[in-house]
Amino acid sequence: MTHSSNIPVSDQLQKAFGDARASGNVRFIKVSIEDENLVPVATQPVIADAEHDFAKVVPNFERHTAAFVLYRLDSTDASAGSHEWMLLSYVPDGSPVKQRMLYASTRDYLKRQLGKNYFAYDFYGSAPEDFTWAAFQESLKKPQGTAPLTADEVQRSSMAGAEIDPGHTREYVHSVKFPLSVAAQNALRNLTPAQNYAQISVDTVKETVELVEARQLSASEIASRLPSNEPRFVFFRWSHTHNGGAGPVRLESNVFIYWCPETAPIKAKMLYSTVKSVVAGAAEDAGVTFEKAGKLEASELEDVTEEAIREALHPTAEDGQKAFARPRGPGRGPARLNRTRNK
Repeated sequence: MTHSSNIPVSDQLQKAFGDARASGNVRFIKVSIEDENLVPVATQPVIADAEHDFAKVVPNFERHTAAFVLYRLDSTDASAGSHEWMLLSYVPDGSPVKQRMLYASTRDYLKRQLGKNYFAYDFYGSAPEDFTWAAFQESLKKPQGTAPLTADEVQRSSMAGAEIDPGHTREYVHSVKFPLSVAAQNALRNLTPAQNYAQISVDTVKETVELVEARQLSASEIASRLPSNEPRFVFFRWSHTHNGGAGPVRLESNVFIYWCPETAPIKAKMLYSTVKSVVAGAAEDAGVTFEKAGKLEASELEDVTEEAIREALHPTAEDGQKAFARPRGPGRGPARLNRTRNK
């Protein structure tokens, strides 16, 4: 399942949608994310039929700002006892990447909060001109025997094919680039026992990857360098001794820690989750290779310890990894519609 942002529906939106269902006089409600809440920002009354009124949607879209639209169809659903609705998801290519990820991860949660049974269709587009009644009708004409994708499947498919360019500047979802600063690149190239620690952050305004600090420290000191309310990426070259089956062995292990505290803002969590693969890939381009067990994540400072890192790199058969969990997996095309009833 895709990661949900858990952005709540505001009381105003709950009331607006409930009133619209009860009256039958509202054609659509435009919804935006404001102050980490889903709020209604515009409504359109029923004027004619659903096809005629659909043209009223596009003027409500802004070229570089994502939005949802709850669109009331003329068809009715006996089980719901009201008209069927369609969720329009407008996520333009020119919008900030953190906004795109936030809306993508909120879409299904929005329907669940309002009542998924009310929504018969999902309709997606990345430009205002994608939203036409003809495109909607064309999307209904699926080949016989072809099952429509669920919203989760659409998002997973999009995320899986998003990486398109290797190198220190990598391009991911919707062709958005996350360039690493020169300082960040140099810190990754120079990760040695003499400078074995680099902390990386994301500038959410410039949408760039920046170096916070690079220094030499021990594994037990890492937690003291991490902020309590902001995500970070940590690269650590650990010189240590491991007592393997053949006796003590001196090892040099590269460790990548994705630090994401529970108290971090939702938008920051979503952005760092997206950039994580970019940063890890850039490190590998710079020659910093990791074993699978060396890619870790943590949300509590007390979990970032030398013992936890050792346990992750050299798990016992009985215990495996305890404190750390390995990171979890979280282009413009034609507008897409997906039947969502009874999911």
